[in-house]
Amino acid sequence: MATSTDAVTVHVKIQGDAVGGKACLSLYMNDQSLACASAALAASVECVLAPGETSTTTILQPDMSATQVGKTWAEMIQPSMYVDLDCDASTWTYADGPVFGVMPGQTVEIQLKPKED
Repeated sequence: MATSTDAVTVHVKIQGDAVGGKACLSLYMNDQSLACASAALAASVECVLAPGETSTTTILQPDMSATQVGKTWAEMIQPSMYVDLDCDASTWTYADGPVFGVMPGQTVEIQLKPKED
């Protein structure tokens, strides 16, 4: 069961023109000992920034009962999480890539930039 102490705080920073838009973020959990197994979706959120805004903070509350290959977070050998951006559904794209090595309760920053035409 997830608690407020499991929540991952994400600071979203936009580089370049502050045109406004949305960032669709997901939090995945995976057992690093299972390198080839698909990660489990633990949380997702859509952040909306108004024109002129270059940053926002959001919370991803992970579902700690989500499973990867039948194992929950508590049962994983080398549990880890990462914050991912759905580039197709978002106004921006990565400036630095996904944020790996995230743990419950951690605060992280993700850098985004405008998509190139």
